[in-house]
Amino acid sequence: MNQQINMEKSEKKFSTKERLLTFKHVFYGFKVLWAEEHNARIHIITSVIVIILSALLNISLTEWLVILVLIGLVLSLEIINTSIENICDYISPEWHKMIKKIKDLAAAAVFLAAMISVACGIIIFLPKICDFFT
Repeated sequence: MNQQINMEKSEKKFSTKERLLTFKHVFYGFKVLWAEEHNARIHIITSVIVIILSALLNISLTEWLVILVLIGLVLSLEIINTSIENICDYISPEWHKMIKKIKDLAAAAVFLAAMISVACGIIIFLPKICDFFT
C-alpha cells in the first residue's frame, strides 16, 4: 500500500501553483503557534527585540549570521516541541510516565538552545552596549 502511494507521488507532475498553495499550511502553523503557545510568543517577541537591537548596535555580518541561526534554531525547536506535545496529548490524553519523559526531553532541547542563544547574545551585545555607554 505504501509503495503504491509513493509511486503515485513520484508520477505526479510538478506544479508551481500546488507548491505555492502548500504555504497556507505553513502560515496556519505559525498562526496556531502564536495563538496557543505562550513560550513561543516569548521567543518570537524576544527575537524581534534582538533583531532591532542588532540593527541599532550595527553588529557585524558574522554576528548577524550567528543571531539569525540561533533565532531559527530556537523557534524551530519550539515548533518541534509543540508538535511532540500535541502528538503525545493525542496518543495519551491521560498522564503517563513515558509521555512525561518525552515531553520533558523535547522541552529540554528548547531550553538548551535558548540558554546557548542567551550566552551568545551576551558575548555579542555586552561589549557593544558597554562601548555605547562609555
